[in-house]
Amino acid sequence: MIMLQQFYICLYSIAKIVTLLYFAIIDELPPGTETVQIKTEAGETQAFYMPSSKRAKAPLLVFFHANAEKATQWLHQLQYVYGSTGVHILVVEYRGYHHSDGQPTQHSLTKDSCKLIDLILERPECDGLLLHGRSIGV
Repeated sequence: MIMLQQFYICLYSIAKIVTLLYFAIIDELPPGTETVQIKTEAGETQAFYMPSSKRAKAPLLVFFHANAEKATQWLHQLQYVYGSTGVHILVVEYRGYHHSDGQPTQHSLTKDSCKLIDLILERPECDGLLLHGRSIGV
């Protein structure tokens, strides 16, 4: 079952609604998504890897989400936006967020991200690295 959270953004023009935008967050992994876990001193940290369906050898795009978000809510959107480019996508979860153990700190985010990136870049299909972040993920 797909769980949907609804967010509505209303644009007003002189006390009347001009446009109502609907944005759904699908909290289910897209087909072919692999959950990657690493051991840390705090427990485990997760990431989600979506290999390209377009090219066998391609750059790895690593996405870092904003505060009060979770990695899984971005998977479908990133696949939609970047899927046609043929890149492999890795979405990193932060310690203390969703199913990752520990407390989020700048040091732990950097350390865990480097470990996860190195782990995925060892794969023969990955050739190059791209980074994309928003809010605290920058």
